[in-house]
Amino acid sequence: MIVARPAGASRPGRLLLVCSLAPGLVFFFLAGCTPAPRTGPAGVVPDLPLLLGRNERVTEMLDGTVVGSGIIAVGELGTILRSDDYGSTWQKSVITGAANLNAVSFAPDNQHGWAVGDETQLLATTDGGQTWTIQSAASVASPINLLDVLVLDARHVIAVGTGGAALETLDGGDTWARRLLVTGDSRFNRLSRGASGTLYLAGEHGAALRSYDSGATWERLPVPTEKMLYGILPINERVLLAYGANMSGHVFRSVDDGRSWSIISLEKHTLRRTAMMTSNGRILLDDRFVSRDAGRSFQPWAARPETLNLIEMIQAPNGSFVIFGIDGATVVADR
Repeated sequence: MIVARPAGASRPGRLLLVCSLAPGLVFFFLAGCTPAPRTGPAGVVPDLPLLLGRNERVTEMLDGTVVGSGIIAVGELGTILRSDDYGSTWQKSVITGAANLNAVSFAPDNQHGWAVGDETQLLATTDGGQTWTIQSAASVASPINLLDVLVLDARHVIAVGTGGAALETLDGGDTWARRLLVTGDSRFNRLSRGASGTLYLAGEHGAALRSYDSGATWERLPVPTEKMLYGILPINERVLLAYGANMSGHVFRSVDDGRSWSIISLEKHTLRRTAMMTSNGRILLDDRFVSRDAGRSFQPWAARPETLNLIEMIQAPNGSFVIFGIDGATVVADR
């Protein structure tokens, strides 16, 4: 087990402990109290020494993404971790000690990436996640809890969250601009990109938006719900799956790029937090259901782990799945 602590802390800091208790099961623990954010020259978050220490509770991990052959994960207290063995162990953590980091995304070059979080927290990397720089959105009048980020290329990044708005940079994060997308204090949960480059945005009160021009303009999609949508999954250039929180257990499927929708009924009273396409073309809905026919029907997923704490899941380069949540990270072999 290893623990990372910010160097030079003047008082006991929260410690991050990474512990592999069993094959495929990894927990992240914190101990102590929270240090203030520390940065090096030009806002660079410094490397952290590795120490041994006791543990008290599991660190909540909120998102992850594949970067080349590795995985970058983000979570509580500005934590960023990297795994080079498909999620079995995690190394080289960065802890800003600040607000939660909720999402992470990388450009196609696997070098330029951004992590975003509560209180308009923005961190950027240009070396594949080895080092991170804190960026400032000084033009934003009030803090935004950023819940998702999409890196279109090394210079164009869009982040979304609370306040019905998006933050956007066209110069690699040197400047950020706030753009109001809907009126009212709405929350956007997830920004996704289809194979043709179309963007989709899902959020509160059934909000579903589409952009054909990399986010310059948006149009509303008529998803038949006023409940929270957690995401829109592009299955191909025409077929979409919208999912979220509704007591009926429905998910919504479109075969005309969002112009009309059909309802697919599943288990009631269940929160749909995430959906993904696997490398062999299946669709996983949370860690509960799988579709083998492009979302027309769903069956229980045989590999489902014994956890009800999923927040996000990804597929590792070796084909296994990494589930992030309040229990840290769990690796699940496909079957």
